[in-house]
Amino acid sequence: MNASLPDFLHRAKSPLRATLLVAAWSNVFDVYAQIWWWDIVVHALCAGSLATMTYLVLAHKGIVPSPTTPGVGAVGPVVLTVAFGLALGAVWEMIEWFGPVIHEYYAGTEGNGFVYTASEDWLAHPGTVGKAIVGTLHVVGDDGQEVPTGEAGTVYFESEAQFSYHNDPDKTAESYLRDGWSTLGDVGHLDEDGFLYLTDRKAYMIITGGVNVYPQEAENVLTMHPAVLDVAVFGVPNDDFGEEVKAVVQPETLPESAEDAAALEAELISFCREHLADVKCPRSVDFREELPRHPTGKLYKRLLKDEYWAAAGRTI
Repeated sequence: MNASLPDFLHRAKSPLRATLLVAAWSNVFDVYAQIWWWDIVVHALCAGSLATMTYLVLAHKGIVPSPTTPGVGAVGPVVLTVAFGLALGAVWEMIEWFGPVIHEYYAGTEGNGFVYTASEDWLAHPGTVGKAIVGTLHVVGDDGQEVPTGEAGTVYFESEAQFSYHNDPDKTAESYLRDGWSTLGDVGHLDEDGFLYLTDRKAYMIITGGVNVYPQEAENVLTMHPAVLDVAVFGVPNDDFGEEVKAVVQPETLPESAEDAAALEAELISFCREHLADVKCPRSVDFREELPRHPTGKLYKRLLKDEYWAAAGRTI
């Protein structure tokens, strides 16, 4: 064991996850031979919570045994289904650890489309969330026209499904481009084989010095740093560039001094720049004991962002 049970459970943000983690930690039953164990996770937790759960389990591989460990159990019946939200490195690790039993999907409760990929297709197209099995995919630019293959734009589903948001006709109208074309508000691109890759939520885009930056790219990188337990990246005011990239991190161990915080901040910024262009990486990093999340695991990024914009006396 490389961590205590209380330390392990401290990372669980809900009673359900605490129960699941106790089972995994104690290995009181053959966790990975029980397909319904992960089925509980899939159906009881939202995408954000499942992503957090996945990172948590990956961070404690020394506690939770690999399904390929002799005596742990049969790998065959295990199927892990995850919604869009996992970093590229996390999916690689999960497939390497569990085997080709990862199934990823992208969809919404709006019911306008469904995209799916199995591990084999994901390995051939790393980072994809799959092909549409319900609806037809279109990627559209700001001019309302479809963009060339490989170019990013707003992702639309073409289908017969109709939906509306309760008491929000403006949001409903903004979700439709033309008859039968509707969006969940995500940005992405298609490759030559028709596989979809998602970049981020359109609403989270940062415009810094005229450059569009999608914070999920930096979040995906920083999440894989061993010192990071949770992270949120968003835009904060900058007098010269309009916005700049800020990261707020929940570290495994909170820095004890300003010097320790500065050292960890520099390390995380450098780590990000090893993987991404400088403009996409945070210019500064703040540390919190815990990030604001709903019990289901959904990150309230807006609460964090509003703090910084309110302090600057403006909202845009």
